[in-house]
Amino acid sequence: LIGKGLPNFLLSLDAAKTFDGSIVVVALGAMMDPKVGMPSDYAIATAIFLDSRLPRDSTKRMTLIIDVDGIEGGANTPPRQLVPLLRELSRVLGNNFPERMERMIVFPVPFALRWLWHAIKLFLDPVTAAKTVLLGGSSTSMEDLHSLEKARHPKDVDKYIDEATMPNQPLYGYDGPRRVEPSPESSI
Repeated sequence: LIGKGLPNFLLSLDAAKTFDGSIVVVALGAMMDPKVGMPSDYAIATAIFLDSRLPRDSTKRMTLIIDVDGIEGGANTPPRQLVPLLRELSRVLGNNFPERMERMIVFPVPFALRWLWHAIKLFLDPVTAAKTVLLGGSSTSMEDLHSLEKARHPKDVDKYIDEATMPNQPLYGYDGPRRVEPSPESSI
């Protein structure tokens, strides 16, 4: 699915160290474009990506960071429009990786969306909802994104991950393509 219609939106941060020993995977929310994939497509692609990194005979757990800040050249879907995706991710990952998801960290999340989350999580599996952490913060302006030289980590991420082990390049070192244009037949 990724690269065959869906943009590259997932990164495995092999060097990042969490305090609980889980692996760190980043989903770049700004690369997720509802025009080229349904929430279920992104959730299934994430499950496939994680399945290749979590051996079935292992008890390794994961921390999924969903960075919804803007990316120069990305789809930059507003975070509120990613809510259906977050709901589907929670459902698919909860069903396919029971007890393998240590935590799902979403940032930067505006205050209004954090308030809305309290209503949405009532409809999710309580165990999965309890593992979801929304970190506040403001989005980076497009002007600042162009000149961004260092990584932008959420303020409270150091409660979960040793920041010294996180990549210090913009976008966690991602330098792949920014957009996948929909194929002509998908617009029919």
